[in-house]
Amino acid sequence: TEGPVVPGDATGIFSAGASSNQTFAYNVTASVSASAEFNDPLGLYNPATSTYTIGTSGEHQFAGQVGFFNPTSGDPLTTSRVTLFLQVGGTLVDSVSRDFTSASGIGPFYLNVGAVGNYSTSSQVKLLVLYQIVITSGSPATSMTLFQTGTQFSCTNAPVTYNGASIDMGLQWQPENKNNPYSR
Repeated sequence: TEGPVVPGDATGIFSAGASSNQTFAYNVTASVSASAEFNDPLGLYNPATSTYTIGTSGEHQFAGQVGFFNPTSGDPLTTSRVTLFLQVGGTLVDSVSRDFTSASGIGPFYLNVGAVGNYSTSSQVKLLVLYQIVITSGSPATSMTLFQTGTQFSCTNAPVTYNGASIDMGLQWQPENKNNPYSR
């Protein structure tokens, strides 16, 4: 191998999930709580705020998921909507929503978002969720719950960080060129 010798944990990847169920009110955009950190070799993910901070500019790949039961399952007169957002540096980069009625069944249901893009150092990445009552003449649930095992948030690809890397000069030239007097 030629070039910098980089330890295996020198990329800003991470993965996290929920440490408990999360309940939130309707018509309020809430941060998805993914406070159980599974992998974060560079310490770029903050489990207290469920926010990832980009450490090195370049191409990153993010994915997020929430799982829940139909918040409208017991009310035949209500239609609700659940929307999951992926936000990078305050900009929405992906979202998905689904409408639910009692005919949709109990579930469980999952919403997934993801994005690949070139993002700048220090940009913050978050998952957000919004539960809305779209149509009602019944008694809709005023809150909904994301279940613990359905919440996932990750960065699966990030640029290599070269801080702390070393250069093995013995690997910089092919063996046949090492005895060339012009390369000394």
